[in-house]
Amino acid sequence: LFNPNNTMDMWREDSDAPWAIDKLAQNDHVVGLKSFPSLSHTPLNDPKYFPYYELAIRHDIPVLLHCSASGSDYSSAHMIRQVCTQYPNLKLVLAHFGGLNVEYMQKAVALAKEFPNIYLNTTALDPDRVKRQVSNASYSRSVKPVEQSKEQIRTVFLDALATIPHKILFGSDLGYYPP
Repeated sequence: LFNPNNTMDMWREDSDAPWAIDKLAQNDHVVGLKSFPSLSHTPLNDPKYFPYYELAIRHDIPVLLHCSASGSDYSSAHMIRQVCTQYPNLKLVLAHFGGLNVEYMQKAVALAKEFPNIYLNTTALDPDRVKRQVSNASYSRSVKPVEQSKEQIRTVFLDALATIPHKILFGSDLGYYPP
């Protein structure tokens, strides 16, 4: 997990610095990087991300981007398009099928159809669950019902399954959501 942050002149931790992540990525056990743009208050198309994208390309590992229904200021489809255009060899995995919001999910599926380097994961797609949010200000958790219907989510998922099955990755968020 790396977290560039627009509010800091230096990296929050030395372990978040690109040179430290680059060193870790040389380990055979590192299979990818993850970032949580809305938690670090840094849009994914911010130049602070570019060194991480470049090292992911260099090490041939994907970047998992946390996408949330409330995080469009930090991980919108427009930003994802910009990053994929600038870094066509960067493998991106969009968590939560692009955002646990039917509109965001539809845009993510369209991006995955358009760009060969975009993948979607299924974490937290269960519409029967409650939505757990982490506050960007206090890092406290809150719970609220999911606003999308089961049928809406199923429709988007089945479209993706029919058209881009090779780009759907199973994920559970186990540990955050109970099985």
